[in-house]
Amino acid sequence: MSACSVASSHISHPAESARLYAARGWPVFPVHNPTELACYSPIQLGCSCGHPDCQSPGKHPRIKWQNCATVKPQLVEEWWARWPEANVGIKCGSGLLVLDVDCRDGKDGYAALVELNDRYRWKPET
Repeated sequence: MSACSVASSHISHPAESARLYAARGWPVFPVHNPTELACYSPIQLGCSCGHPDCQSPGKHPRIKWQNCATVKPQLVEEWWARWPEANVGIKCGSGLLVLDVDCRDGKDGYAALVELNDRYRWKPET
C-alpha cells in the first residue's frame, strides 16, 4: 500500500477533512505541514518536522502510518487536537484510486492528465 496526501479546497480545516475521509471508510493519518516560511518563499520551504534540510516539506507522516492509519473518530480527534495544522494522509488501497499529478522539470502533469482523459474518455465517479 502507499500513502497519499490529500488537499481539499472547499474544507476550512484539516481536522474536518480527516473526519470526512474517515467517515467514508478511508483510514487517515496526520502528515507534517508546511511552515509559514513555505508560504513566502518557493525556494526555502519550511516543514513542521523542524529539519532545516527536509526534502518533503509538509508531505511526510507524523506517525508510523502503515499500522496506525484509522477510521476511528476518537483517534482522529486526538491526532488533530495534538497537531491542528497537520495535513491529512490517506492509506490508499481497498478500491481507492489516487493520481499524483505533478508539474515540475518542465513537464505539465495536468496537461498530461487531460490528454489521457481525452484519449481514453475516462469518466471517474467523483
